[in-house]
Amino acid sequence: MYYMSVRMNVEQAAQQAGFMTMTVFENNMDQIPQDIDGIVAIGKFSGHQLHLFEKLTPAVVVVDYDVLVGGLDCVLPDFVGGMNQAAGYLTTHYQNIGLIAGLELTTDGQRVRDVREKTFLNALKDRERYNPKLVKVENYTVDGGYKAMKELLAGPESLDAVMVTNDAMAVGALRALHEAHVVIPDQIALVSFNDIESVTCNLYPALSAVHVATDQMASVAIELLGRRLADSELAPQRVVVGTRLMLRQSTPPEETNS
Repeated sequence: MYYMSVRMNVEQAAQQAGFMTMTVFENNMDQIPQDIDGIVAIGKFSGHQLHLFEKLTPAVVVVDYDVLVGGLDCVLPDFVGGMNQAAGYLTTHYQNIGLIAGLELTTDGQRVRDVREKTFLNALKDRERYNPKLVKVENYTVDGGYKAMKELLAGPESLDAVMVTNDAMAVGALRALHEAHVVIPDQIALVSFNDIESVTCNLYPALSAVHVATDQMASVAIELLGRRLADSELAPQRVVVGTRLMLRQSTPPEETNS
C-alpha cells in the first residue's frame, strides 16, 4: 500500500517534469534497459543492488532508504521524528504500550534494521514504559499484523495501546482486535505509521497514524534526479521530509483532530 502510493506519486511527478517513465518491479530488475538515463529506486536495496544501478547510470535516487553513506541521493520520511511524536503521545496517555514492528528485507533477501522500531523502543525506555513482552516483530503484511496482535492479546501482560509500524500491519492488528471484541480506543488504542489515507480513514474506527507525505517525497526525488542528470559531479544529498501525527478515532475522541 505504502510503496504503491510512493510509486504512483513518483510516476506523476516524473511525467509532470517531462520524463518518460518505465516501471520495473523488484523481481524483474534485469528488465531495466541498458540505456536508461536515471533510476528512482523505491524501497530497501542491498549494496550489491545499488552497485548494479550505478553501473547503468550515475543518476540514481533512492526513496525511503538512507543510502547517503554509499554516495547516492536519497529521500526519506522523518522516521525518528514521527516515531517520537507517536511515543510522546502514547506515553502521555497510557502505561502499558505495545509495539508491532516489521521484519524488513532488501529485495534480494538481506535484513534491514528498521529505525522505527529502535526509535520507539528507546523512547519507551526513556519514559520507563518499555516492556519487552509487549514487542512483536512480524512480516510487514496484513497477516503479520494480525498474528502479532493475536499474540499480544493472548499474553499475560496488560495492554492499553499499540503502535504499529505500517498501515498494512495495522489493518491486520485491527482485525484481530475486532475478532477479540476489544473496544477501540476504550480498551486498547491503536496508532499506525505511513497514513495512506485511502486505508486509514476508511477503516472502522479510522486509524490514528503518523502521516508520511508521499507526494512531497516523490516531488523531491524527481528534483534530485533532474539535478543529478544535469551534473553528475554534484555531492550526494539526503532529504528528510517531515511527518505529522494525525489523531483519529482509534485514539481518545476528545483528542481527534482529523
